[in-house]
Amino acid sequence: MIAELDTPSESPGACRLDAEELLAKRRAPASNERRLLLIDDQPSIHDAFRSILQPISNAAPDLAAMELALFGEPAALSSCGPDDSAPIYIIESAYQGEDGLRCLSRSLIENDIFHAAVVDMCMPPGWDGVETIRQLWNLCPGLKVIVCTAHSAYSWPDVVALLGRSDQLHLLPKPFSKADAMALIEAVTAC
Repeated sequence: MIAELDTPSESPGACRLDAEELLAKRRAPASNERRLLLIDDQPSIHDAFRSILQPISNAAPDLAAMELALFGEPAALSSCGPDDSAPIYIIESAYQGEDGLRCLSRSLIENDIFHAAVVDMCMPPGWDGVETIRQLWNLCPGLKVIVCTAHSAYSWPDVVALLGRSDQLHLLPKPFSKADAMALIEAVTAC
């Protein structure tokens, strides 16, 4: 569940900033840190993205300890730890479009903006994906969005026509493979 956001007395649009201003005001994250806003009504999709983008790396110390106990010294391959330049994904979850907009608003206020948002097209009973993206872009026009959906009331050309642009819009159809999700998210969040 998303905590309620204390918003200023003005409308949420008061937090709107240009893409250049957002980049200039972004806090200084680790060079490989990438923040992702995930908006989908299915908890299993959130779990899937976390398992793909945030693999458990706690096994490495245990493996090294086992190698030491068994062989007296770590094997040569154990020095291959996690790549320090590999992206570290920080995922914030929202289960409805309205919650996602509150997350985005809070991130702008805190100068801790998202590199991209992943948005489902069908999220009853609230906003659909098109309305969610429209609201996100009203607040943050430079936000990159990945549409992740299995079925939609709209075709891709309809989505682009309704939103009026496609320069920051990408598609990841469900079901997706781990490789497809990783490749697209890495490409979209790289800049």
